[in-house]
Amino acid sequence: MWIEVIPLNNPSRDSLVAVVYAIQDGLGLKTHISPSIDLPKDSYNAARKQYYADSLLLLLSKIRTPSSLRTIGVIDEDLYSENLNYVFGSASQTEKSAVVSLIRFTGNFWGLKEDSQLFLKRARKLVLHELGHTLGLHHCTDPCCVMLFSNTLAELDSSSEHFCPSCAAKLNSFLETSR
Repeated sequence: MWIEVIPLNNPSRDSLVAVVYAIQDGLGLKTHISPSIDLPKDSYNAARKQYYADSLLLLLSKIRTPSSLRTIGVIDEDLYSENLNYVFGSASQTEKSAVVSLIRFTGNFWGLKEDSQLFLKRARKLVLHELGHTLGLHHCTDPCCVMLFSNTLAELDSSSEHFCPSCAAKLNSFLETSR
């Protein structure tokens, strides 16, 4: 079993390394990085200066490698979703795909000094959370679970890097039946 990582609009090496590490260390799954793809112009909202996450999920579902367990797109651009100013990521269980933006995790986005450890920690939480959704997990109410909903950086920072026992059991059951 492996997770396909698709770079969108040539994200940084740091972003790709963070995503691959999160998958391999957090889920114990192999990864394959596909060639980077340029995004269609209609997925970008120039007035908002953001990409529409749902259109990227649809694109990923169409280009994903069917033999991969799941596909995750990685972008260093800001994302939004319907009725939300921004999203860190988005996922679809039925489309077996997720998309994550790590741009808001960089100091540069906020005009601050870079903090590579904080960047990696945030990326891990986001990647595990979004891939958790593609693997059948829903938002969890356990404050010690990576599946806890986070709408801000402060909420993300206070959340766990790990699955709670209940979500871990569901995840392990899914992975066992997928082997």
